[in-house]
Amino acid sequence: MLKITPPALTKKDLKILKKRRLDHPNKKIRTRFTVLWLTTIYTKASEIALISGISTKSVFDYIKMYNEGGLDQVMDIHYYSPTSKLEGYSDLIRDEFEKNPPASIREAKHQIKLLTGIKRSETQVRKFLKKLGMKLMKPGLVPMGKNESSVEEKVKNQKKYVEEQLLPVLKDAKKGEHTVLFMDACHVQLACLLGFIWCFVKKYIRALPLRGRVNIIGACSPYGNDFVYDVIQGKVDQFSIVMFLAKVRNRMKTGKITLVLDNAQYHKTAYVVESASKLGIKLLFLPVASPNLNIIERLWKFTKKTFIANTVFTSLDELEKHLKKSLSTLKWKYKKNLRSLLTPNLQHFDGTMQFVGA
Repeated sequence: MLKITPPALTKKDLKILKKRRLDHPNKKIRTRFTVLWLTTIYTKASEIALISGISTKSVFDYIKMYNEGGLDQVMDIHYYSPTSKLEGYSDLIRDEFEKNPPASIREAKHQIKLLTGIKRSETQVRKFLKKLGMKLMKPGLVPMGKNESSVEEKVKNQKKYVEEQLLPVLKDAKKGEHTVLFMDACHVQLACLLGFIWCFVKKYIRALPLRGRVNIIGACSPYGNDFVYDVIQGKVDQFSIVMFLAKVRNRMKTGKITLVLDNAQYHKTAYVVESASKLGIKLLFLPVASPNLNIIERLWKFTKKTFIANTVFTSLDELEKHLKKSLSTLKWKYKKNLRSLLTPNLQHFDGTMQFVGA
């Protein structure tokens, strides 16, 4: 029988051991405290080991811990954490995947094997990629005009437009000198728009053999406090645009109005331009293919996601009625959402964004 040499426990430490050996949240530390406390009662390591449910060697190890560093060392827990061989290739893999992002874990597994010669299961590869900070995300599209040859050129033109034309009118609007609205049309198809839902099993929605769409012509302020819209089943053309301009002027009877809008053909007809001038509305056209600068695009995305996704409509009349009812709730029911959604913070496709194959 191996006898122990009891550690020289201080009164303060003994008091801690008596209490914390029972209520300490860490099971391993509770065991160590129990062993040290039992050294005040028993002299044989085998007896202490039997009561504590550990090996005799561990009894001597815990006593040695206390003798060398007191309770601080006894409470210091080091868990074994195995490291992957891939860790040594982290920078190499990161550089490769930044240039050539894999479309699947299987593809990532193959690329890693070619780069490092190390073969790992798909589960291990997925865990490693997450540790690197990678996520499964869908790429975004950068709309390009017919005469735009590069993203750099597009960014340069957009920034020039924002600095010289858009920011001055936004500053005047902030001072209350005139109203600035971002205008566009949204085309809602009768076909069901699918969106993500939380569910226990995959759900299915009826795809009815129906065609057609309802159009929303709308204009909103960059701060979400003004929103004018028309919901129509007819097509969006120069005549419907002029009627909408009249509605905007009727809503805001006095003061300057600037409408920021895209280069759709029906926006730039002589009839629309002349009618806007007569109504005292200035039309400020965005650069070609620049939906990222049109703030109302965010509102249309929110509208489809909130009111349309996963909903089946059996007729255009039903869809139109639903849209009118839903849009009427935006300013009071979703006021908080609009405050964060409709802001003059504009997105640029500059150096802060990464491109695939660029």
